[in-house]
Amino acid sequence: MVTTLKPRLSAVYSSPLWEELTKQLEVVKRYFFQEIQRVWERVEESFKDPEVIGRLVERYIKCGKPTCRCRGGAFHGPYWYLFKLQHGRMTSTYICSVARPNGILQELQQGIANRRYNRRQQRKKTRFIKNIRLLERLHELKRREVKKDYEGRLAAELKVAIRSL
Repeated sequence: MVTTLKPRLSAVYSSPLWEELTKQLEVVKRYFFQEIQRVWERVEESFKDPEVIGRLVERYIKCGKPTCRCRGGAFHGPYWYLFKLQHGRMTSTYICSVARPNGILQELQQGIANRRYNRRQQRKKTRFIKNIRLLERLHELKRREVKKDYEGRLAAELKVAIRSL
């Protein structure tokens, strides 16, 4: 009757080879997460303030007076409006006329540009987080694969050792 010995897991995980493999995986993981932290900080720093939600639209207006030049096609303007969605409805807010420029138009344009930029950064951040989760999963699968491979090799060595007895 041939008896087979199953290796004890404590013996497998306390062996020098397993410890070396585990240390190498941890070093790679630590380095990887340091890189992640560095990239994450750069993404966080890149967000800009203030943000303005909406679109700036330049409009030319007909006033409605019967003797005005706008009846012939030369409309008044340009006038700047900020359009945005509020409570499910599109609303417009008069901002200014180009004839009376003030700093608010440039501030709004910068705020809208900041909003676009921040949304792009947020999408990058979301993709980055998904990739981190995938890499963590890959690391865990690789660790399991190494563990399984090592257990298989150890079991084969034990079988050979038992047969030689």
